[in-house]
Amino acid sequence: MLEIDNWISITPFPPLRREAHFGNRVVKCYTNRPNDCTVLLSESVQRCPHKEAVVCDNVRITYSQLDQLTNTVCVSLRKAGVEAGDRVALLMENSAEYVVYIFAILKLGAISVPLNIKESKRGIEYILRDAQVKCLVCHSSLEDLIPEEGFLDELISVILLKGFEDLQMHIDSQDQTIIFPRIDSEHTAFLIYTSGTTGTPKGATITHLNVLHSVINYQAAMTLGEDDRSIVAVPISHITGLVALVLTAIGASASLIVMKSFNADAFVDLAQNERITHTLLVPAMFNLILMSKKLQFNDLSLWRVSGYGGSIMPETTLTRIAKNLPNLNIYNCYGATETTSPAAIMPPAYAETRPSQVGLPVPCADIFIADRHGCQLPSGELGEIWIAGPMVIPGYWNNAEANAAEFFGGYWKSGDVGWIDESGFLAVVDRIKYVINRGGYKIYASEVEGTLLEHKDVLDCAVVAFNCSVLGERVAAFICGTADFNAEEVKDFCADRLAEYKVPEEIVAIDHMPRNANGKIVKRELKELANERFER
Repeated sequence: MLEIDNWISITPFPPLRREAHFGNRVVKCYTNRPNDCTVLLSESVQRCPHKEAVVCDNVRITYSQLDQLTNTVCVSLRKAGVEAGDRVALLMENSAEYVVYIFAILKLGAISVPLNIKESKRGIEYILRDAQVKCLVCHSSLEDLIPEEGFLDELISVILLKGFEDLQMHIDSQDQTIIFPRIDSEHTAFLIYTSGTTGTPKGATITHLNVLHSVINYQAAMTLGEDDRSIVAVPISHITGLVALVLTAIGASASLIVMKSFNADAFVDLAQNERITHTLLVPAMFNLILMSKKLQFNDLSLWRVSGYGGSIMPETTLTRIAKNLPNLNIYNCYGATETTSPAAIMPPAYAETRPSQVGLPVPCADIFIADRHGCQLPSGELGEIWIAGPMVIPGYWNNAEANAAEFFGGYWKSGDVGWIDESGFLAVVDRIKYVINRGGYKIYASEVEGTLLEHKDVLDCAVVAFNCSVLGERVAAFICGTADFNAEEVKDFCADRLAEYKVPEEIVAIDHMPRNANGKIVKRELKELANERFER
């Protein structure tokens, strides 16, 4: 059976031992790990002080300069009243100064609350209130997203930044003398709010212990080190941008290249000019890169490793990646904010023979498939994926009801349907809430979506149920297509590849998918629309 020994035979993960954490959990932890996230920076400063740490547009700073800048910001934050344990919200575009503030807040023992710049003003206000934020750091270009003046009275301070130059001008004027607090590995480092596609966002309390194990998982699985150059093109406010890229790259003493926002042509240019070797993207970003006319004129041969997650990667896309980027090893990474990503990673050597699976559990993870009573199911049987380990958060911020519903016995109940084969590889079929019951037949929306995405005229899609008085539920598909898109042709395409009961009965062409601030499709809205139009 392929378990931990197989991952270790592929990649040198650190040794493991069982430890007690978060009160009553016993989890497998890496023995050779830092105590807290500040060490990710301090050890890189010691190893390579004059190496390029962060690059963003015209800004280039070394590890020594990054360390000095974070100390300067620590002084400013302390003068603003920020103490250990306080929440500091970050409403910022991807930038060098964003990275500086992340590590400054960590050094103070305070808690960063990254805010998505695509969030509504109402959503931002909810998070600021729920997290009881003491200080808000905001790019001046985003000032309009700050809630009304009356609300600001509840904050200790608001810091507005035009850009990196606002940090640079104060670096020599600040008193650098500051005593940093002792940080426990179980202290909360970040509060990241889940996207809330079906309800109110929940604040995931991400600890130093959680982050350090995820950083080790990424570094070991992808063999990242000082010679790597990583692009962060996804939002730093997201768990992938923050942990998989910013913290992982800095901890590996790699160089971090920051894109303010993703554009496929700009990415290709930047990848060549900055000689990138590593990044993580979502499948849609890969598709846009492959469509870029600049790809054929740029040398991306140094790009050796990348992860992806968040949605289905069509087999046609993987084939095109292999053809156009032959040096690129691509890893399917399965996880969530609650697992500080990732819980499972697919080694590239196994990807071709296991296209329907997401990988092996990372060595420190315990994953099993549960029935509706919480009992473990045998290999190959479908059930809910339960995940435990030191990378799983201790719970949600100030939300006892959600904690009781989603955590049990040290495991997080993912809400995903999946199965594990006899070799230990995990497959994710769909979200439980997206399973469609058509007259007793179970239909997994992800399977239908995967088939739709294979059609040349389907650019994006979402499959939902609509109510039926006879069958209970029927299948509807919302599709963003090319100019040549034809609904009946797509139905025929599906009929050749799916069981009859899985073929969408209603297909709706739309210009844009409704998405939340984290870019996830809001299926709730599509289901409401389908019921309005098609309920029988």
